[in-house]
Amino acid sequence: MTRNLLITLVSLSTAITSGTANARGSVALTSTPPNYGPTMTPILGDLNSDCIVTSSDLRQALRAVGSASSIADLNGDSVVNGVDVDMIAAQLGFTCSDRLMGDVNGDGIVSTADIQAALGSVGTNAPVHDVDGNGAVNGTDLQLIQTNLSATIASRILGDADGSGEVTSADLTVGLAQLDQQGSADCDGDGLVTETDLAMIEARLGANTTSALPGDLNGDRIVDGADQGLIEATLGASWDRADADGDGIVGSADLIGLLGLLGDSTAQVLLGDITGDGLVDSTDMNVAAYLLSSDDAVADIDGSGAVGISDILEIQQGFFGVYADNLPGDVDGNCSVGGEDVALIEATMGSNWAQADVTGDGAVTASDLISTLSNIGSTCQ
Repeated sequence: MTRNLLITLVSLSTAITSGTANARGSVALTSTPPNYGPTMTPILGDLNSDCIVTSSDLRQALRAVGSASSIADLNGDSVVNGVDVDMIAAQLGFTCSDRLMGDVNGDGIVSTADIQAALGSVGTNAPVHDVDGNGAVNGTDLQLIQTNLSATIASRILGDADGSGEVTSADLTVGLAQLDQQGSADCDGDGLVTETDLAMIEARLGANTTSALPGDLNGDRIVDGADQGLIEATLGASWDRADADGDGIVGSADLIGLLGLLGDSTAQVLLGDITGDGLVDSTDMNVAAYLLSSDDAVADIDGSGAVGISDILEIQQGFFGVYADNLPGDVDGNCSVGGEDVALIEATMGSNWAQADVTGDGAVTASDLISTLSNIGSTCQ
């Protein structure tokens, strides 16, 4: 048994009795949201699919130690051990809304169903429905859900239709099942899952949460202590998402690299992109307005400790910005222009998908493709 697992076992009884969490405050549930849809993957560490990582998930993992339980094997090494337990411990308090703002029922799309679910918890401290994480479910949480209506997990982490944090063939399966319907596989945000979305998913195969924001292991739009906890939990193990240098193992170099990124957010990488969808628009502005005076770390673009007018001015400055403004041709925001960017432009050719409109003329055309091809190999460095 690893040292970290021993530490977890010693502290688990406290976590179970107190119901506290290290990420979002109280984890006491006053209502239970619907389980994930059949095509969704639970958030990292949420073994019982209740849209929040709690001591119940820790207990379930501890019971599975030594087995090959797929649901509790978070790092995919074919055995449940102390690494998996520690990964859950690092995620305590994490909710579906941390993965996709406003998606309180965890179905991968923000809809009126989320508003209805949150309405039932107004006046309580149910963390699943506490979108802004301030300890109370109130009108602000309802406004945040409404502001983000129609956002999908596949547009947030481009191509990740099942919400696993990685783009795989499973996402293509989800997209096929949702074809010609509204669903979590709607990558381009046009309201329907089409062949274009399938092509976008295919172009992104292999990408994960850190492709959008290096160091953001859990995909909550900010590199913080939760990510540090995850990388410390997996030191010496094999977990692709934390293996930044690609040497096959999570090592001290990966940890040092992550520590250097602490505090980075999607809103800083792409000025004003609070929601992390690769586009700065009115949604980001409205979210910041609802979070004024709060200590939300993602919306606090200038790092002053509170969301203020200066942050709204930063969003205005970056209005209609996309990744390609930072690096011409970098459609997916991974700080490199390559084949994936070309494939995304080809997949969305003829549409008005802003992220692939490299030239900014209002449509994805051959000029965007030519501009991107001329920058192949370019990086942010």
